[in-house]
Amino acid sequence: MAKLQLFAKIAENSQVTYDFTENPQWLERTVEGELVILTPPLPMDQVYFLREQLLHSTFGKVIRGWFLCVSKETLLVWLLRKFKVSYPGFPLLIKHIPVSYSDRTSDSQTQLVAEIQALLSGRILLDSQLFEKLRERGFWPENARYGLEIGHQKGLVRWWPGIVHERWGVHRCVRCNAFVEETRPCWQCGRSDCPICVHCEGLGEVRGCSRLLTTIPLALQLPSPRQSALASNLVLKYELTTAQQNASNELMEFLDSDKPKMFVWAACGAGKTEVTFQAIDRVLESGGQVLFAIPRRDVVQELAVRLRESFPTTRVAQHFAGCHWYSEGALVVATTHQVLRFYQRFSLVILDEVDAFPYHGSEMLRYGLTRSLVPGGKLIEMTATPIKCPSAKGLVTIPARYHGHPLPVPRFWQVQLPHWDKVVQRSMPQEVVAVLAQSKQPYLVFVPTVAAAKQVGQYLQSVLSVPVCFCYGGDPEREMKRTGLVSGKFQIMVATSIMERGITIPKVQVMALYSDHPIFDVRTLVQIAGRVGRTAQSPRGSVWFVGNTITAGITQAIQQIEYLNTQAKQQGLLREE
Repeated sequence: MAKLQLFAKIAENSQVTYDFTENPQWLERTVEGELVILTPPLPMDQVYFLREQLLHSTFGKVIRGWFLCVSKETLLVWLLRKFKVSYPGFPLLIKHIPVSYSDRTSDSQTQLVAEIQALLSGRILLDSQLFEKLRERGFWPENARYGLEIGHQKGLVRWWPGIVHERWGVHRCVRCNAFVEETRPCWQCGRSDCPICVHCEGLGEVRGCSRLLTTIPLALQLPSPRQSALASNLVLKYELTTAQQNASNELMEFLDSDKPKMFVWAACGAGKTEVTFQAIDRVLESGGQVLFAIPRRDVVQELAVRLRESFPTTRVAQHFAGCHWYSEGALVVATTHQVLRFYQRFSLVILDEVDAFPYHGSEMLRYGLTRSLVPGGKLIEMTATPIKCPSAKGLVTIPARYHGHPLPVPRFWQVQLPHWDKVVQRSMPQEVVAVLAQSKQPYLVFVPTVAAAKQVGQYLQSVLSVPVCFCYGGDPEREMKRTGLVSGKFQIMVATSIMERGITIPKVQVMALYSDHPIFDVRTLVQIAGRVGRTAQSPRGSVWFVGNTITAGITQAIQQIEYLNTQAKQQGLLREE
């Protein structure tokens, strides 16, 4: 954490500009005009707030003409007191401060500034993170601080406080844009009420006295239509389906358009990830960078492997909780929270599962994603479960799976189910148990809560002669049970919505008990139905929504699946029966 001092640069025409420095001895003194140090070392947020007041105040502008009539020091003292700021010994003329680090043009300093620019390129970092990496590269902290000062004075590096003070006493985090309401004692700046952001604390603690660093944004790199003849870096070991190729072509046209965003709606299991590869390839070939953002860490690791196979000559970086912030690559795959580390870096951003937690409903993550784009960059949002059917404008659909069979349409089964806490005393309706007992195929039985998973799972274990397990988010044996269902060790798994995404089980059938529970919204129900019929060997299967009453979520989920089947049929993407 660096404490900074505010200074004024008074040109010969009495024009005043304000900035801050970590050490007045490092200021360039060959500039025309006069430098006046206005404050002692202050926490970053305080000195930044004072500068903003001076820059935007009427007094800060009018003062330029008054220098012709009144001495500079007298007028600056008056101005600072106007903002209720007064420090003994200040203002102080720079000529009264000894010079230090006068060699700004040495090869080592030039190399240091270049290293700083490279590390900050497309990123927003705490100064402590930057200094840590520079130390690994052989630069001592004191030299690194001086190099950072030179970069700032030359306009190559930008400094921001971790938290800014806005009007009406509002504090806002610069990294994640969240409102900050909490303060804590700080051993770095010495304040007992230093503001701290708890919303993005997992990426490194950001306080009011923290210094965030960025550099000049990367230039937008998008291919022109004539660049499509460039040699491709893309290697695909399979052919795209007709539906995938149609969607891929539309995304290529999107790159050439003036549209800022495109929405991809794909059926569960239709292979929406692959349709973006040609667009990614074009941007990479033009010199741009690409971000693929995904909600879950395990999918990031899996996708990184696939991207390295498909783009063998491109360095692929991956970012998720627990990884070091520094990972080089023009193609980046990251969890959605990690986008807060980037600053105007990517020409193309692809956001998968836009409807899923934690991105859905998070203004913080939406802000971070938007900021990660270079000005004029392109955004592709993808999902298999839109909250509502999007309009045709700016929409790409992939309505059919690769095997060309229609999506299994769920059926609602209205049955009076006992509350799961009473399932042992009242028992489950026999017709429901009979469906599970008579099936020769594996069954995924979804329930709304952990308690329901345990109670219903234990009940089915007691009444069925086939092996049954139950699974939930905090289950330490979750992966073992998942593997057991795939291998045939278990015939039936009772699970919460933890199993609604990212699992393919051949020949699996699905039943959602208590489907009228609020947790089963349209997105969850579509994902649940999407577990069935994913492979060419077993493209069909049963999907049952079982509950006391039919809900809007159930109705909309069935309508969305039927809509995709209709689109697939109209586009000639389904096999003839």
